[in-house]
Amino acid sequence: MKIFVTIIILLIISPLVAFAETESSRFTKYDLCEIEGYFSGFDNSFMAGLASYPNRFRADDSGFFSGSQCQGLRKFGIETANKLKTGVGNLTQNEYAVMKKAGRFESAIEKSIIKLSKISIDKN
Repeated sequence: MKIFVTIIILLIISPLVAFAETESSRFTKYDLCEIEGYFSGFDNSFMAGLASYPNRFRADDSGFFSGSQCQGLRKFGIETANKLKTGVGNLTQNEYAVMKKAGRFESAIEKSIIKLSKISIDKN
C-alpha cells in the first residue's frame, strides 16, 4: 500500500519536474544522480524521489540511471550529505558543487509548487 501511495504522489507531482525546467534550473542526468544521492543522504525521500524521476518514469534505454557511473555519483552525493551532517572537515570544491546543485533543484521544485498552487501573499 505504501508503494502505491508513493507512486500516486509522484505521478501527481512529476509534472512539477518538467515545469521547473527553466534556463536557470536545467540539470544533466549526472547532476540528477548526485542530487538524488545528496537528498537520500539527508533521508529526504521526497526530493530524492523527484531527482530520480527520469529513472522511475521515463524510458532509460541506455541503462545510465541503473549503471555504475550513476551509482558512483549517487554514492558521492550521499557521502557529501553525510559530511555535512557530521560537520567533519571542509567541503571540497566538488562537494560544494553538489550542495549548490541540490539547493538549486530544491528551489526550482519549491517555486514550481508555489506557482502551480497559485498561493499569493497579501502585502498588508
